[in-house]
This record gives sequence, C-alpha cells and structure tokens, in this order.
Amino acid sequence: MNWGNGIAIFIAAFMVFILSMVYRASQTDTDLHSVDYYEQEIDYQTKIDALSKGNKLAGAIALNILPDAIEWYMPDTLDQNYEGEIRFYRPDNALLDKTIALKLNTEGKQQANLSDFVQGEYSVAFVWQSKGSTYRVDKNIYIP
Repeated sequence: MNWGNGIAIFIAAFMVFILSMVYRASQTDTDLHSVDYYEQEIDYQTKIDALSKGNKLAGAIALNILPDAIEWYMPDTLDQNYEGEIRFYRPDNALLDKTIALKLNTEGKQQANLSDFVQGEYSVAFVWQSKGSTYRVDKNIYIP
C-alpha cells in the first residue's frame, strides 16, 4: 500500500466521522429556556433591576426539600399586596418546567408536592411585584 492509498483511507474515515457527528447532533433535543426569549432579551434591563432588588432579600428566601414536598419561605417584609410566581426550569427538558402562583400562608411559607416533580436539577426563579417594584431571586435545587 502506498502513501496515496493511506491518505484516501484517512480522508474517507474522517468524512465518515464528521457525517456521524452531524447525524448525532441533528438527533439531539435542544429546548429553549423560553419560547419568547427574544422579547425577554430586549427587556433584560428590567430583569437586572429586579435581580438587584431581589438579591437584597435573597438571604431571607429559603428553599427546602421535605420528604414529600418542596417548601419555600419568603421574608416577612413582603408587602401583603404582592403578586408573583415561582418558576421551576428544567434545563434538559422544557416539558418538565412548572410555574406556581405565589400564595404564601400567614407564616410566609408555601409548599408544592414533591410527586409533581421529576428527579433532577431545577433552576428556580422567584418573581414578584410589590409596591410598584419587581423583585427576582434565582436559586438552583436538586430534587432527589
């Protein structure tokens, strides 16, 4: 076998490798973080402002995994005239994302059934409006 045949075999093997990688990449599911990501990116400064306001309260927000529920506690400084939601984002599968309305009890706590969630990592966004301001706190959790 001469060097010309070796080069031809190498190029053919490289082409097969590249084509197999292209096929595997085309078969991979890619979920967007959000369907309307473009509109959200345009309004990104609002998110930055909400995060900076929320980070002042971030230490007061607790997120706990109980044996049968996920529980979160919000600060008692939260005005009673608030409106918001908790968004659970699953990075690897958008079908597992959940949004729960923020309805705290008198102790400032709220729970969600653990059976409603699949095991894995979630990015949790607490977003609420109070006294004309928007607040946001992001946390990461792993559900066993």
